[in-house]
Amino acid sequence: MTPQMTEIELRNIVYKKLQLERTDENIERLTKEQLLFITHDINTPSYLEACPGSGKTEVVGLKTAFEIIDWKEKYSGIAIVSFTNNAANEIHKRATKYAGANTTKHPHFIGTLDSFFYKYLVCPFFHGIVGFKGVENDKSPRSIIDERSDADFLNNTKYQAKTRYAVSNRNATGNPYVGIPISANRFYYDVLKQDFFVLPPLDNVRVFSSLKDVLKRPEQVEYLKDKRDDFLTDKIIYQGFWKAKHSMWKDGFVTFRDCEFIILKIFHLKKEIKKKFIKRFPIIIIDECQDLSPTQLIILQCLVKEGLKIHFIGDLNQSIYKFREVNPSLITNFITDNSLSKLRLTNNFRSNQSIVNVFCKIFPKSIIGKETTHFTNSLRLIEYEEAEISKLIDRYKEIIDESNKNVAKEIVDSKKSAIIIRGSTLLNKFRPFKTNSKNPVTILAVSMQLWNTENKTSDIMNNALTLFGCFLSKVFYKNEGSSRNQYRQETVSNANWRISLASLITDLSQQLYPFTDKKGNNQTFSKWASELRKLLPQIYEKLPSKALIELKNISFQVEKGLGSSIVSDVVKEYAFSNTIRTTTIHDVKGETLDSAMIVSSLDRRSRGGHWEDWFNEKSTTDERLEHMRYGYVAFSRPKHLLVLATPKLQPDERVMFENMGFSIENLKTKALF
Repeated sequence: MTPQMTEIELRNIVYKKLQLERTDENIERLTKEQLLFITHDINTPSYLEACPGSGKTEVVGLKTAFEIIDWKEKYSGIAIVSFTNNAANEIHKRATKYAGANTTKHPHFIGTLDSFFYKYLVCPFFHGIVGFKGVENDKSPRSIIDERSDADFLNNTKYQAKTRYAVSNRNATGNPYVGIPISANRFYYDVLKQDFFVLPPLDNVRVFSSLKDVLKRPEQVEYLKDKRDDFLTDKIIYQGFWKAKHSMWKDGFVTFRDCEFIILKIFHLKKEIKKKFIKRFPIIIIDECQDLSPTQLIILQCLVKEGLKIHFIGDLNQSIYKFREVNPSLITNFITDNSLSKLRLTNNFRSNQSIVNVFCKIFPKSIIGKETTHFTNSLRLIEYEEAEISKLIDRYKEIIDESNKNVAKEIVDSKKSAIIIRGSTLLNKFRPFKTNSKNPVTILAVSMQLWNTENKTSDIMNNALTLFGCFLSKVFYKNEGSSRNQYRQETVSNANWRISLASLITDLSQQLYPFTDKKGNNQTFSKWASELRKLLPQIYEKLPSKALIELKNISFQVEKGLGSSIVSDVVKEYAFSNTIRTTTIHDVKGETLDSAMIVSSLDRRSRGGHWEDWFNEKSTTDERLEHMRYGYVAFSRPKHLLVLATPKLQPDERVMFENMGFSIENLKTKALF
């Protein structure tokens, strides 16, 4: 269909194709841009650039129904894929509404890209490529292993690289560095960069590093020094990584990244597979194309060369998965190199125009906000200081209440609102149940404060037990254990460990909480720690697992600078209640909220968490552009009310935000009136 056709003409084509005799409200409200995509020739590859809130999922669902309702082929079909089950289910729901339940089944596929590749490329050919003999005549992979899994079977040395990850030795005696095993699920091979990428086996590390960089670490150099001088070459190290990976594959275990590598290996060794695959699925529609990884793009390029017709739908300005190696410039190159026809959706049905104008300041575009503007001022900015976090949350709640009261209607539901934060350090300050302290006395005090909070949520309970497990680990178990399972010791099951923690912290609370002496006077940390030491024999006897330190050798000190501090004063910040959801930019991607408070880091050096990172017209590096995309995603979530919390602004910065339409207030100044 051509852009010269009118909306009425295009709409009539949709009605006729979907065999609808009555007027349908969903079809009636489609814009011309949406209609042009739905009626676009399926055999002409395309890229639909969909702005935030453009009704993209609904349009993809209608496009799916439009194409498959009169599909004639019995043994080849269309694949419609996205990156989450929720998105795929929504597309399926909308498609079946108009094309019927049967039309979305064989020979078509609707689901996630990972499951699509797994079902049609990995499962049938995996065993022949890696040598897996199968289990009970089933030669598909036994299990897809999470990259962060620490399942017991991964402790098998054949699934571990021969070269270990070096860390400082906590014991005073022995070598300065010790090695931690790296299991094969924690590394993958990048075909573009031609190197392994390793997720270090440490609790606080979430980013992969190239093996080349790992081997350059001072700790690693020192740890391997003697072996390197003797026989350990780079070639032998890399061979060890490959051997561990192949051993895991041969036994039927893979990660999702392994699956992508294996697909490329299948294409290389069995070239006829590509042609057969294209015959089975000549057309693929990919929703959220901005999330495609480099390896996935290579797989798709291999198929496009064989004749695959591909359709991308997405918004490259919402690509925020650099930590997964997603690179928008590679996706742009793919679109250009393969001459995908470009279509656009420029109407935002989620947000009012004031909010749209804010995120269009980040990446200038002509986007029309279709949501009704209910409030005189939809944009609010609050200057805050670190000590005012609980007040900042209360002020956000007040703004929601005041806004609703001014229009005498509940436009914004606080349960459909969120506080959005980039960095985990700042995020934890808004979730009043975590502490950055490493001192066992402080950790125990915080855990008790949380455990004894009235009407505590499951999150607060879980974090109280995790902190209590951390206290036990530091004092009795030589720091053994992981926060992922509440510092459970290996000799105890997860369930029994949790039950024991709950029982023990409840017993201790009767003697150590609420941080007062027998006369009811508030205790200092020094006095409270003294009471704790008296209870050590009692704790020792009730430990869920045998201690790794003898009772006579157990010792701990109060955190430096807290000895004379009142315990209840220090931990009271963990008692405030935050009933509004607090989450990250990555977690709200794709969501619609009634309102949002986006909190800027106080530190201008924050990597993507300070407001200057979001409004940075001079950004040129990939990293800085990624930071701008964080802001773009965050600011495009709310419908009615956008609140931005920042550190105190300079006069010129205030002018900039006022020009955007923000009404500015300062928590400290406001409190004086």
